[in-house]
Amino acid sequence: MLEGGTLFKLSSFFSFLDRQFRSTGRTNNRIYSVDAKMRRLAILAVLCLFLFVSSGYFAIAQELPKQKNTLGEEYLKNLFSDQKKIWTSPERIRQNNLPWLIPFVATTGGLLATDSNVAKQLSRSPSLISNSRNLAN
Repeated sequence: MLEGGTLFKLSSFFSFLDRQFRSTGRTNNRIYSVDAKMRRLAILAVLCLFLFVSSGYFAIAQELPKQKNTLGEEYLKNLFSDQKKIWTSPERIRQNNLPWLIPFVATTGGLLATDSNVAKQLSRSPSLISNSRNLAN
């Protein structure tokens, strides 16, 4: 929440920066390079804005009650229950799962059966090995 005084202070601060920006570097209608001064003003403006915004977040964070960390306990409970569901999933196969399960199992079995044969037929050239390592890394 913004207090009325804080909002007024910020608006006057940014109007001050605006006046500085418009008046800096002008002499006899000629504009000179004032990069260093403008950078300092911009950094100051960003810093002030950051401090103003972060002060509101700190106030909100202090109002929140402390919560007990139960992540470890819940993680272990979920890990064991998930593993149980994975390893006992074959007993939950229903007939309506078969149209997608049979082609999946057949394709997986075929790939596993031909894997060693395909690996033996691959070229062992240094360039292929180098390219494979580069791709893997």
